[in-house]
Amino acid sequence: MLTKLVKHLILTISMICMIFFNLLAPYYLTNIFSKKENKMTLGIHYNYLCASDIGYDLLQINQTGFKVIRINFFYDSNPSSAVSNRTFMFYRVVQFYNFKIALIVGPNDVEHLDEYLNFWGKYISYVQVLNEPELLTSWAPGAFYLDEEIFTLARTIVEKVKAYNSAYNSTIKLYTNFSPACLIRVNLVKFFANFTDFLGLDVYMDSGLKFTPFIYKILQKISGKRIIITEFGISEKDDVRQADFIINGLNFFKNFGVEECWLFYWEGEGYGIKDRLAQEKIKEWIMLNSPRA
Repeated sequence: MLTKLVKHLILTISMICMIFFNLLAPYYLTNIFSKKENKMTLGIHYNYLCASDIGYDLLQINQTGFKVIRINFFYDSNPSSAVSNRTFMFYRVVQFYNFKIALIVGPNDVEHLDEYLNFWGKYISYVQVLNEPELLTSWAPGAFYLDEEIFTLARTIVEKVKAYNSAYNSTIKLYTNFSPACLIRVNLVKFFANFTDFLGLDVYMDSGLKFTPFIYKILQKISGKRIIITEFGISEKDDVRQADFIINGLNFFKNFGVEECWLFYWEGEGYGIKDRLAQEKIKEWIMLNSPRA
């Protein structure tokens, strides 16, 4: 009887070890066997409504070396409102740089998407169809959108973007982003893969970074799409810890073969990199590891 229990215990421990090996081994092996020839483009999430000086921010973002700016959907039908004025200022300045703009469209933005694209569509390169749809909540925290609700919202956004592309001979690309929780709603990954040009994975904290290879490969296999990192960062008041985490993560993504990584975010307490050590270190990293063009 004792021998049987010992065998079961050994088998259980062995299975647990194998699971953790499959989850974590790719991360450590990637750091050992790097792909130094790989170049990675960087982007940044920017909230211009909170900016103290949009023009100076965009100058700094450009000088740091970011190629993509990811923004939220801010729209007001009143052209004299603060939101309209700041949106106008953002697009007026951003056109002088060679940024690609990624616009996040959420459930509450759909009804105004046509007007927004008519005004600013010529400056937009990517439209994000919802944000982490597998975690999308509706009327109350924890009340997740049903699959059919997500499908309806997504189809409406896609139809509007395609109609704009057709009418204005535009080439706006579609994508969405997922958190690791996408593994429990795989049907959503398959659905979004039908009409997106690429998919994104959001990575936060050290634990999330270590599990990235496992989740990344599964997402890639399920969708058959190119996968980029659409959100990466850490809420850290210590400048050195923040900078070290981000640079270590960028090195890992580059070695893993990721082509593009967008940081979260430019300005703000905790995650913000503006005027901190992380901004300086990222600028140095981009000079050595990102494409020149």
